[in-house]
Amino acid sequence: LLDKCLRKGAWPTWLAREADRPKLMEVLIRKGANPNTSKDGVTPVQLAAGEIHPDQKDENDDIKRTIAVLTKHGAKMDLFSAVAIGDERQVQALLAENPKSANARGPDGYPALHFAVGMNYQSIVSALLKAGGDVNIPNQSENTGGVGETALDCAEFWEREAIAKLLIEAGGKRQAEMKPTEPAPSSSKTP
Repeated sequence: LLDKCLRKGAWPTWLAREADRPKLMEVLIRKGANPNTSKDGVTPVQLAAGEIHPDQKDENDDIKRTIAVLTKHGAKMDLFSAVAIGDERQVQALLAENPKSANARGPDGYPALHFAVGMNYQSIVSALLKAGGDVNIPNQSENTGGVGETALDCAEFWEREAIAKLLIEAGGKRQAEMKPTEPAPSSSKTP
């Protein structure tokens, strides 16, 4: 029950929105909740990180504090979550440990590269590409962005001009430029 409460509390839903989530995490963990609990392979860190949004600074700060409490108590950080919260040091460490993780996706299929583009994390976009990330990795999420969109589509939507130039230099294309029968270049790297 504590683990279920921890997952619910990590996810910024109406159930936990008015709560002091970092404090809630502390209490639940002290009472025995496992910070690495998961349901269908999704952890509290991933639940929280997936709710980061470019237009919600206050909520993002609360989510980052929540994740900090979880990791302080031993929750594992995955690449997608590190990208979502903009933790460049953690992204670099995870890419050094496993360069193939550069094509990581969130639990719903949204690529870490797209998240970095949306959040305007240019250095993280560069790091993902330098590690061998697929510049044209298609979005598989039905909840975030459009299915099949590329990072360049995302850069256009969020008006990330500098990142768009970086993506184009790396061979980035828009979804409309991709031939329907051709897989995205280097899509074989997608885990």
